[in-house]
Amino acid sequence: MSVQTEFQYGYVLHPKGEVEAMPEPKGADGGFSLEQLQDKVGGLIEPIVPNPHLLGHADFAIKGRIFLVNEEGLLQRLAVNLPASGLLGRTIVGSLVVIPEELMK
Repeated sequence: MSVQTEFQYGYVLHPKGEVEAMPEPKGADGGFSLEQLQDKVGGLIEPIVPNPHLLGHADFAIKGRIFLVNEEGLLQRLAVNLPASGLLGRTIVGSLVVIPEELMK
């Protein structure tokens, strides 16, 4: 299985660096259901915008993608996610969900 096929629906980047493929979307409109996304972040979802200084330098990793985290991650004292923080150029706690824009409906 190729990386492109394995991660065709996106991935979850966990705080310890583990990467998990997103399952097939189950929403009625062909995108992910709210429940699927909340399950992966462990609570309410919050979209995250990459640090604007990265634009142009990391386009290959961020263009056309949506980034989601647990909205209450700081309040819940979730672990800092160093790999996700490096990717987005800002501090991220808990798991980071990365999906193609077209699957967020």
